[in-house]
Amino acid sequence: MKDGTAIDVLWAPHAAGRFILRELPRDAADASRYAVWVPAGAENQRGLPVILALHGSGECGSDGQRPTTVGLGPVLPDAQSPCPALVVFPQARPDEVWCGAAAQRALATLDAVVAEFSADPKRVALTGLSLGGAGAWCLAAMQPQRFYRLAVVCGWLDVSHLQPELRTVAAPQRVVAERLRGVAVRIFHGAADTVVPRVGSRTMAAALHAAGVTVDYVEYPGVGHDAWVPTYRTSGLVSWLAGV
Repeated sequence: MKDGTAIDVLWAPHAAGRFILRELPRDAADASRYAVWVPAGAENQRGLPVILALHGSGECGSDGQRPTTVGLGPVLPDAQSPCPALVVFPQARPDEVWCGAAAQRALATLDAVVAEFSADPKRVALTGLSLGGAGAWCLAAMQPQRFYRLAVVCGWLDVSHLQPELRTVAAPQRVVAERLRGVAVRIFHGAADTVVPRVGSRTMAAALHAAGVTVDYVEYPGVGHDAWVPTYRTSGLVSWLAGV
């Protein structure tokens, strides 16, 4: 069974869509709950784009709903222009980062949503904030062919969490950048971030430019770690991720 199982939880109904809660099948290696933003009319459409959104450390848990409360989730019901894409919110456990088992579950939730809604597997975008930003680099490096657009918000490339073959190379940022050829990338960071230094985003932006990857880097003067607020609300990123 590839598609997720409904567990009869529905919240934040809105004219633009709604959130639903799903659970990976119990026979999966590591079942878990995840949330999906379903745009209005999605049940009657095939081939919708999909956005995979990875949360930060504050949204870890097992309830399945907390990842929708920070970053992209709160924007979806309130956006002036509805997001015409399915948005998948997997959830990491409190002791996890977005690699290993958590990364595999995130990809499993993505597969489940694509199957359930007959979405377009060639139009899958990936985004993440803070811990999820580090995870977005990790997932993109692991399976770059899965994503056509990538947006990293106040994240960093954590070499210790990359695949084993990348941990010992002389220039992991360069190798990851080369793997992302063919993926359009946007990076966002607050210039006053004291939690995750902006140097990580600057380094990856430079590596991507050097590798010939299409990349835009936005740095917000005076903004701290919560760069996700202007990014998801005012930068036009949601429409870009949805392919509009």
